[in-house]
Amino acid sequence: MYKNIETRQQILILIDRIGNFTKNKQNPESFRSRVFYPYIDLIKTRKKQPAFHPKAAFEILEIDPRIFAIKRHVEDQTVYALTNICAYQYLSR
Repeated sequence: MYKNIETRQQILILIDRIGNFTKNKQNPESFRSRVFYPYIDLIKTRKKQPAFHPKAAFEILEIDPRIFAIKRHVEDQTVYALTNICAYQYLSR
C-alpha cells in the first residue's frame, strides 16, 4: 500500500497532528480553540449574507495597487472587502 517507509511515517505524523488538533479544540482555553471557533462564527455569519452568495454580482475595484478591493452586491446589500497585499502595514487617511 505504501511505496516507502517515509510516506508511511508522513501519514502517521499527519494522523497524530489531526488527533492533537481535535483534542486541543475541545479545550476552550487552548490556542487552537481560541482561533478555530471565531473563524467558524465568521463563516456562519458570512453564509447568512446574500452578497456572499456565489451568484451575487461582484466588481474588483482599483483603488490602490497595495489594496485588493472587491465589491459584492445584491438588490438590498453591498459588501466591500479590502485586503492589504503589500509587505507592510498600510493605513489610509
